[in-house]
Amino acid sequence: MGFVHPLVLWLLPLALLPILLERSNTRTYSWVDMLPADPLSNLIGLLLKILAAVSLFCIILGLAGPHSLEQKVERIGVGAQIGMVIDRSASMDDPFSGGTAEGRVGETKSIAAARLMTDFVNARKNDMTGVITFSNSAMYVLPLTESREAVLAAIKATAGNSLFQTNIGGGLSSAIGLYEGVPDSGSRAIILISDGAGRVGAEVQQKLR
Repeated sequence: MGFVHPLVLWLLPLALLPILLERSNTRTYSWVDMLPADPLSNLIGLLLKILAAVSLFCIILGLAGPHSLEQKVERIGVGAQIGMVIDRSASMDDPFSGGTAEGRVGETKSIAAARLMTDFVNARKNDMTGVITFSNSAMYVLPLTESREAVLAAIKATAGNSLFQTNIGGGLSSAIGLYEGVPDSGSRAIILISDGAGRVGAEVQQKLR
């Protein structure tokens, strides 16, 4: 343990003053033998002195600013660090087929993608997962986290109004930012979920490499 202001600790002996000092509000009696003994009051007085001493000790210790020293904690990476890059362009709201024999519209691509991603996350036990969505531009949805509930909620939240463009390069570039400042567990991957063909410029390709 360290202290921000260690010199304040020199004041700690002052915490003993309530115990060492005697009460000044004494009364004079002509014959004290007639006064009954009161051990309870003496005990309460002693406890109050101890309480005052402990309070002063804690105050002085707090003023010194105690803090824990730097510690190194070794963590062994078990799972992978996965960045999910999800296409939210308008085409993802289209069904895979025109409809069913009963005339109902088939499952949309976005719903199918969310279902498959949910199954994937539930099957992975020790991963850190982050979520990026993209259409005209990329959007950070969730940083890398071990909370499965947060990842599933982020996947569910990707549904909504979509735009028409498919900026795959922007989504992939933003996914790289998920790993900034995060210690490498030894296994990293970016999973792209998209139905469209998008052009990735040379600058973005170089950044991804």
